[in-house]
Amino acid sequence: PFPLMYSEFSYHSPHYSEQTNKLVFVSNESGFEEIWQSNIDGSERKRLTNLSSHLKFPRWSHDGEYIAFLGPKSQGKKNSLYVLNVQTQVVSKIPSDFEQHFRPSWAIDNKAIIAAAKNNNKKALYRFPINHNKPELILKRKVKYAELDKNGVIWFTPGRNKGLWQFDPNNPSSEPVEILDKDNFRVSYKWEITDEGIYFQHDYAKSHQIHFYDYNSKLTKPIVQLPMGTIKRIASMTYIPSEKKIVFTQLEFPKVDIKRLSHPLLN
Repeated sequence: PFPLMYSEFSYHSPHYSEQTNKLVFVSNESGFEEIWQSNIDGSERKRLTNLSSHLKFPRWSHDGEYIAFLGPKSQGKKNSLYVLNVQTQVVSKIPSDFEQHFRPSWAIDNKAIIAAAKNNNKKALYRFPINHNKPELILKRKVKYAELDKNGVIWFTPGRNKGLWQFDPNNPSSEPVEILDKDNFRVSYKWEITDEGIYFQHDYAKSHQIHFYDYNSKLTKPIVQLPMGTIKRIASMTYIPSEKKIVFTQLEFPKVDIKRLSHPLLN
């Protein structure tokens, strides 16, 4: 791994848009955690929001016209869902009576945000239309994070150490199916859907690994191993198909020095 952006500032939670060929991420470079974008090599950074707040988990719509994210707490709520129109730079708050929302993704038609929400300790998965219509229930069960694949099938995690599940909302009689069990899929958020499979973080006693689950073979293989404590578990990862690269948040970029040792016993 090598850093795209490395400085005294914080950069985390990246997401790539194939339509715009840009990364969107959170940075505190302005003094607040705002939404920024850059080229895929980290160059030409540009701040997209100016809310003087602590924003989280930006996500491009599939057409690259909008960015969904979680925003600050408000009266009676732990957070809210927001949408940024990239062309007009207008930020809209999604109407919701829920006390807490979890990180967003997008419906295939780009007309709604897909996110879990909670009231009175009860979680479920909802569709939040960006035209400000009422939220629609998708799945009445505990969900922490969900993404849709290109066929409109929902992949979701109920929480940490709860496995990876699949649900087809187009089939009224379908039930959620566990694809990877809790021993093989332990993260809530650190995973990303691609056309060929799913990249996800998997932790061991002394290391982090990034694995790939292949849709066709239904097999999982490790991609890279990193020192324990160097990957931020709650931050997102993203995949850039044209570059065949994964972009993720690393807590600390480890430096290794090569040194020469001279000693008479080495002669």
